[in-house]
Amino acid sequence: MSELKIQRKQLREESNPEPFEVAELEKVLQGLKCGKAAGYDNISPEFMKHLGPRALTWLTHFYTRIIHTNSIPKKWRTAKVIAVPKPGSVLAPTLFNLYTNDLPHTKSRKFIYADDICLATQAPDFESLEQVLTEDIEKVVQYCKTWRLKPSQAKTVSSVFHLQNAKAAKEQNILLSGLKLKHAPNPTYLGVTLDRTLSFKEHLKGTAAKVKSRNNLLYIFKPPTARLPSRRPIWKEPPPDDFTTKSAWEREWEAKDVPNKHLVSDPTQQVPGTNLTRRQWSTLNRFRTGHGPCLASLHRWGSSPSPLCACGEEQTMEHIIEACPLQRLKGRLDILHTADQESTAWLEDFAFAK
Repeated sequence: MSELKIQRKQLREESNPEPFEVAELEKVLQGLKCGKAAGYDNISPEFMKHLGPRALTWLTHFYTRIIHTNSIPKKWRTAKVIAVPKPGSVLAPTLFNLYTNDLPHTKSRKFIYADDICLATQAPDFESLEQVLTEDIEKVVQYCKTWRLKPSQAKTVSSVFHLQNAKAAKEQNILLSGLKLKHAPNPTYLGVTLDRTLSFKEHLKGTAAKVKSRNNLLYIFKPPTARLPSRRPIWKEPPPDDFTTKSAWEREWEAKDVPNKHLVSDPTQQVPGTNLTRRQWSTLNRFRTGHGPCLASLHRWGSSPSPLCACGEEQTMEHIIEACPLQRLKGRLDILHTADQESTAWLEDFAFAK
């Protein structure tokens, strides 16, 4: 231990730093920032910046003695650290929620995220809505005053959502500390732009504009080609010389496995019945494909207690047209496919009876 002290003493004698000057101390003190918290000695920066000549001279000798003796006063080794989250800290929302956990009870619902508080209510008329919100806002204002919080009049707005187009421009008379709140037809809450009918049309417009501006940056790296995309061929390789749309369609139809495929011999030709009403045309195609709201399907979907037809058999689309003694068509599906006068009359009766 004694050797260490000897080494420290020799080091001090060899270094022999220059003493401080009053001008140096004055320059440092003038650079102190005002408004900062004082330490354990309760001496603020403003006090240090206004020291007189005698105090500056004493401090100069004091600091010089510290570097010469290489010894710091024990009082200076005591510090008090207070962690204060800055704005934007991840702890700030949680700490604010804890601080405002005892917000007063209000008739309207409260939606809170960090220091953003939304009061929402519904009413049959605008007058009742204005009265409820004004009373609830006054409760929140009084609470804030009690706990030294200050609601922002400039950032607080009122909005109303309804489907009454005749009152689309109506502004609400809602007060905060006696002052009318600004009406915002399209407020932004938590990054979402709202509108009167809650269709999110304005939000989608803004999102589309942002996406467009981002996409335009891509042209810096890959400019668009001079040729329009609509004029480019849809095939990667040129078709064969004997290629025709009709033959390709026929080959694709032959490769398909669909119900009642025999009804259509040429897929390039228009099927009968295109002149029927929408109800008749829809019902006809259901019988052609074998898929429709028959009792067997409705029972499978949970919309019918039984899959049985009135004749006692399971009612499928094929059963109705082919086998049911109560509803089947003479000539069955082949005749129905032609959509002649007799088939159209049966189709109309069935459509209304079902």
